[in-house]
Amino acid sequence: MPRSHSRAARSRFLAGRRSFRPRPRPAPRALSALTSPPALPLTAGPAPPLVRFTFPLKGRSAVEEIKARLRRLLVDSLELSVEPSDVPDHGLVQALGLDSINTIEFLIWVESEFGVEIADEDLSIKMIDDLDLLGAYVKDRMDRTGTPTA
Repeated sequence: MPRSHSRAARSRFLAGRRSFRPRPRPAPRALSALTSPPALPLTAGPAPPLVRFTFPLKGRSAVEEIKARLRRLLVDSLELSVEPSDVPDHGLVQALGLDSINTIEFLIWVESEFGVEIADEDLSIKMIDDLDLLGAYVKDRMDRTGTPTA
């Protein structure tokens, strides 16, 4: 208020201002609390890997079964317009036109599907380009971690 007003007017103005206090708002309800399932208790240690189990086909070795799963995973994860049976064993990058983003995305899917971790020092273009090498590597990592192959 400007200084030219009387002291009484100023005190009435200030008294009116003090009486106006915003009402406290109720706490917002979390939407996630209404829609999400109850949280599981946290445990110490790493979470177990997610593994999709498939039944091995008769007459196939474990590596052949892994290669079949890799073909299906490659086609499904990258949404390729080829059948899994048409994916070649060698020269994947050239035959399917994969770029660096596609290959990294595929490797992330491989880690998730098989419950293994591909070490950075083991990554090479040869392993990404060859289903035989990748299948053998995944089989070896599954054997080391005790993950079932089927």
